[in-house]
Amino acid sequence: MILDAGRATLEIANPAQKRMIDEVEVGRQVAPRLRVAFEVDDAEATTARLVAAGASEIAPPTRTPWNSLNSRLDAPADLQITVFEELGVPDERADTDAVDVDHDGDV
Repeated sequence: MILDAGRATLEIANPAQKRMIDEVEVGRQVAPRLRVAFEVDDAEATTARLVAAGASEIAPPTRTPWNSLNSRLDAPADLQITVFEELGVPDERADTDAVDVDHDGDV
């Protein structure tokens, strides 16, 4: 469930959704009970800046089936974050075709 809170959203995921998101973004189960996501204009540049500032990259920017570019990082205070960039409206094939995501950012 995604709840709109004005300038923020709160996403509540059941265990199956949490596992699926981890699989798409990272390729394995890694998320703790709480994860924070930030929408940015440039996921690759933001990821690079956060790593340079001390965050640990768990997974590089990866294109998701929902057409965003997501990276996963460990930040200070044991906080896991996702940085995502919306890539626009996917074409109609995305609704019917499976998307094969590898973790080098290629689809």
